[in-house]
Amino acid sequence: MPDSAARAGAPEITVIVPSQTPGPELAACLAAVAFQVTKRSFEIVVMHSGRELSEGDLAGIPRVRVEEVDDALLPAAKKNLAAGRSRSRWLAFLDSDCIAAPNWLETLVQLAELHGVDGVGASIEIGEPKNAVTWPMHMLEYGRWLPAAASGPTADFATCGAVYRRDSFLGVGGFPDDIFPCCDTILNAKLKAAGHALFFTSRTSVTHQQFDELVQYLDYICPMAYPSHYADGFLDFDKPAEHPTEVVGYTLQQAQAKMLKSSARLRPWPPSAPRPCRRRPPRVHRRRRARRLARSSPCCWREVRRPGLPSRPSPRSRPGGRRARSG
Repeated sequence: MPDSAARAGAPEITVIVPSQTPGPELAACLAAVAFQVTKRSFEIVVMHSGRELSEGDLAGIPRVRVEEVDDALLPAAKKNLAAGRSRSRWLAFLDSDCIAAPNWLETLVQLAELHGVDGVGASIEIGEPKNAVTWPMHMLEYGRWLPAAASGPTADFATCGAVYRRDSFLGVGGFPDDIFPCCDTILNAKLKAAGHALFFTSRTSVTHQQFDELVQYLDYICPMAYPSHYADGFLDFDKPAEHPTEVVGYTLQQAQAKMLKSSARLRPWPPSAPRPCRRRPPRVHRRRRARRLARSSPCCWREVRRPGLPSRPSPRSRPGGRRARSG
């Protein structure tokens, strides 16, 4: 199918996520993609093997289609299978343990169109402490593509967060089915040999999330459980901010499931309720119920409006307590 003649009704982009083990990482990965800041049409295809995914694993995340595949397939083979079935002009690849920045899709496709290239890779951030094991490993694998790296034409980038023109990808045969890891380096070499141009950008990024390892090095985990920060459609709610109990409860439940083997304590960082008013609307009472879910936390934020300054959140020492001094 020519690039200029995508089939009618097909989304502009197909985001392909190979998956083996369902869990909070996969849900976080898919949620970050589902609520990308872009006007382009896209679909999310999860090529999954292993334990069957349940509704709870997807948590009502929109745009997602799951395809069950053979357990013997390597991630590269799963990506190739989905790419061959796609009708989109662009193919985006994201690993299931990565979280894409909100501008990830728009930035990559926009740069590909602007520079006339066939593939664009994002920078890779580390999602855990810079300890003696994880940081050197991240540097060895992704050291050339950190957020501080210069953007520009390149011969290689990591495909855990990249976009390719579908016709060019299929034209060189896609990833090598039987190689893992380094299948992305081989793909990019084939594209360059065929005369296709590649581009690396640090204007957007994907972050490797290793929550399991993160909690091993910390005493406290403070998830920022702001219902107003969840995009419309999360957990099938048209307006998640109007359902703080469910949203905050889900966030804490998912975090606790990842901390069963850790001694770290969970201390959520919820927003406080607005100042008392003569008539409190129902959403205020719901927000206070959500805060009671997180009452084990001494952290709470409240929006403060000051004359001549934009509104900003202000820390409080504890729920219901006085605002902590900034000096």
